[in-house]
Amino acid sequence: MARATIEIVFFCLSIAPPWILAWWAERRLVGDEEDDRNLFYRVKSYASWISVAPFIALLGSLVILEELHFITYFICLFAGLALLLLIQEFAFKHLHEKISANPQGLRAIFTSTWSVIVLTLVPLLLYLLVVEGLSLLANLYLSDSWLDERNIWIWIVILIALGLSTTAFLTPWVLKVLYRAKRVQEGRFFRAAQKAAGILGTEFEGVYLYPDWPAGRAVVLTDLHGKVTASESLERLLNDCELETIALHEAAHLKNKHLIFLLALSISIGVFSGLMIALGLPLLLEQAEKSLWISQHLGKWGWIFIAPSMGLLGMLAILALFFWSMRQMEFSADRSAVLHGASREDLVSALAKLHQKNLIGSRWTWLDRFFQTHPSLNSRIEQIRKINTEATRL
Repeated sequence: MARATIEIVFFCLSIAPPWILAWWAERRLVGDEEDDRNLFYRVKSYASWISVAPFIALLGSLVILEELHFITYFICLFAGLALLLLIQEFAFKHLHEKISANPQGLRAIFTSTWSVIVLTLVPLLLYLLVVEGLSLLANLYLSDSWLDERNIWIWIVILIALGLSTTAFLTPWVLKVLYRAKRVQEGRFFRAAQKAAGILGTEFEGVYLYPDWPAGRAVVLTDLHGKVTASESLERLLNDCELETIALHEAAHLKNKHLIFLLALSISIGVFSGLMIALGLPLLLEQAEKSLWISQHLGKWGWIFIAPSMGLLGMLAILALFFWSMRQMEFSADRSAVLHGASREDLVSALAKLHQKNLIGSRWTWLDRFFQTHPSLNSRIEQIRKINTEATRL
């Protein structure tokens, strides 16, 4: 009964806020393309956190109620978040296509059947697949010795290995298979990438092109292995000079070891979060049981809401640091590109075209700034102008 009650509570928390957010966003539409793009990315960012937070809190609450073993919770957390990110990628691919095809823009999001499915059934599907499925598998195939709390370090090592393999090997492979990336040895982007690598004294392990990214988005990615991949729409969108500045930016990421640093930071955050969950939660429960005030005023049900909330706040703080580091890497790559010969005007022009093509707003709100992987267009332009002034003085 206790488990069913807490599941119902957090299902409501998962399902209701996206619809409230959709209602809020629809009433904020003003018909201006720039403002509507800003609003779309705000909705996307907030929807991600609204989906993740109740899921983590739900799992934590089941641990506190002793309905879910905390090692099973540890496994469910990582698997669930990975599945959630995959679902969001396909969901927003669809939303991009709807916005590109429908002149009403964001209104298409809130009137489509697919949107109803994503915003309503995804939390339920995610729960059934991850929590119930993995709990069942753990009970069937893992002996009591494997679920002993003393083996937590073994599980941490296993999850680090899974995180490494997923980030370094599986994700680039999945993207290449899903979007049919092909290696090229000629063409405008290939020449731009080779030239940029030569200027910075580094080397790309391979140059790839996606036939087209979802909704025609223009993207360029560099993975941990030094392979750079762009969409064909990027080649069509940018002229030769703009392509060279973007290639210099990507070569700077490779030269400055940004991807290795990002991988190390991701693993550190994962381990820290896991330790906080696996070791911190039992300690909190132990102190709660000893505290007379908590027993009298909150009890176990009150603690169910406090403990997961504390964990969520801690994880949000860690992730804010993670995203801040990513934005600093983008500034650093812009700076390296300009200082190694990229034209300030061409870089600004390329970034502006990418933002417009990909429906990205040029400015963030104060809350958006904490959870964006890239700086806003306005802040990047301002930084590039400063770089140009410094470069002139060198």
